[in-house]
Amino acid sequence: MDSRRLDTVQVLSEDLSNTKYNEGAFESLFFCPQNKAEIMHRTKPFESALFGMMPTITLLTKMPSMRRFAPVFLLLSLAATFLIYQRGLSGAFVFDDGPNIIHNSGIAINDLKLPTLKQAAFSGSSGPMMRPISMLSFAANYYATGLNPYYFKLTNLVIHLFNGIGVFALTALLLSFYRKRFEPDLPVTYAQWLSLAVATAWLLHPLNLTSVLYIVQRMTSLSAFFSIWGLVVFVWGRARLHEGKNGVLPILASMLLFTPLAALSKENGLLLPVFMLVAEAALFIFYAEKPAARRFLIGFYVLFLAIPAAAAIIYGAMHLDDLLAGYRTRGFTLPERVMTEARVVWFYIWQILLPSNAQMGLHHDDIAVSRGLFQPVSTALSLAGVARSRDGKGWKVTGTIVQTPPLFELEVPLQLQSAAAEVKELVAVRRERTPFSIASPEKPERLFLDPQADIFRILTPAEIPATVNSIKGSSRVLGVVTADCRAGRATFRAFLASLSQGEAPLLEEAELDRGRTSGSDLVFCGVPRDRSLLPRLPAGIELGQGGFSLDGVSFSGSDALLMLVLQREGGRVAALFQPLSQPAAEQYAPKIMHYGKYGYLAFAGGSNRRKGVAAATDASVAVELDQGAHP
Repeated sequence: MDSRRLDTVQVLSEDLSNTKYNEGAFESLFFCPQNKAEIMHRTKPFESALFGMMPTITLLTKMPSMRRFAPVFLLLSLAATFLIYQRGLSGAFVFDDGPNIIHNSGIAINDLKLPTLKQAAFSGSSGPMMRPISMLSFAANYYATGLNPYYFKLTNLVIHLFNGIGVFALTALLLSFYRKRFEPDLPVTYAQWLSLAVATAWLLHPLNLTSVLYIVQRMTSLSAFFSIWGLVVFVWGRARLHEGKNGVLPILASMLLFTPLAALSKENGLLLPVFMLVAEAALFIFYAEKPAARRFLIGFYVLFLAIPAAAAIIYGAMHLDDLLAGYRTRGFTLPERVMTEARVVWFYIWQILLPSNAQMGLHHDDIAVSRGLFQPVSTALSLAGVARSRDGKGWKVTGTIVQTPPLFELEVPLQLQSAAAEVKELVAVRRERTPFSIASPEKPERLFLDPQADIFRILTPAEIPATVNSIKGSSRVLGVVTADCRAGRATFRAFLASLSQGEAPLLEEAELDRGRTSGSDLVFCGVPRDRSLLPRLPAGIELGQGGFSLDGVSFSGSDALLMLVLQREGGRVAALFQPLSQPAAEQYAPKIMHYGKYGYLAFAGGSNRRKGVAAATDASVAVELDQGAHP
């Protein structure tokens, strides 16, 4: 390690308030002989960035609420975050990384001349403001290291670490002012540890993972960077203004410098002034000691919040047709989107408080659209008295839809399946028991109630579909290699590891003990010789010697892969991993983890071709008409 860096650490540490850090203390803490080789090996690419943070961390000790050990613990949190994320830095470009980075010739710069930088900055098409700050950062990565995803992700991680420092500083400033203003008896150590806890939670929370390892999501983390540090500057200046000191310049800088930078990284940076207003209303209460400062605050909020908000409302009212035009081709309206987003916000609040790995896939397109304030509703629906009978040359199915209280007015979809066709019908449900009758030209085989779960209702356990997330979240998985497996054992093991099941036992089908399978979720590589190990295949899915078919589309040859997850008895699942060749397994297996909410997936031609979930097996919502006493 460069001795100049140790000297810098020593000088900075000696500047702390009566704190006797020295070179030996830092050496023993971070670079002792037992740890030095391992830490330096793992953090070599990050070394300069980590030490670049030291001046920022040291400055935080000037805050009244901070004590001498706060920077050390913060540095440990940063180091832990880096080591935890390091494993993911070797990942590849995915999804929207393609159009924004890989196939975007605008960021492929070879010089730093102004026209070149301008071209790179405005080469994006992700938002109405084109996000030039984010695009410039991608161009800088390309200029320095080419299209190497490792360094793109490393840059994301450094941004995330600086965001963590910003969260620490912001929390410390807010708690320092709160303590002085409202709770002078609150111990300083409480504020210190709470600031560290909040910053560490931010750094390590799994909800922030995509903004680090999903490269294009740098747009979000970079916007958050300017928003967080803009709030730090605002709160610092606002506290000074409250105490009768000069805080005008920091407040103006937060609005005129940090807000544009945040918005030009991603449009949600425009919310920074709203966050300032929230801090003002909740903590500072529009008070300043000097009359001139109070007049400045009134002018500041009128000029930068009230007038822009009024202008936006007037513009929206005058151009309402233009704003609503985009919804004419969508399956929902603007009010329905707003109502749905309200439920989504609560979903994310739940994930913040109780994060669930099974709910953190990149796809969330299965969220039901809110059609009204009370729809989707939380009610339970079931089928009763279902019967099939002849009706002239055709058939009809009759029965009753049962709704448990509280009762709502609903349009409930029913779906009849026959060998040759499907019949869909909406039934108006207005009371506890609603009779129905559906005609079909073909002999119906199955009846499903709300097969796509379009109604927000209480699902029975057997109705909840098995998905890729069922494997990712399982506590007990067995990998089974069959004679039909066309992937190498190492590839299959890597696939299981991508689903967080890298430690799962791997057995040959001949070694499989029936008694052991009852308490485990099974993942088969290839179709098992004993087909009874797989649950009944859903309608529309067929397996053959040379391939498979989904919904009438056949997949054969070597460039295809099927992933299928099915419910088993006892609440367990069985999954079929069926690549048609080793190259197909290598190409498509790493993609499956990104489709966690789906129960079946088909890949071919370099991309996903089919995805969905199997229909319910619960007799209360899915009736096999060929079973029992049906005519």
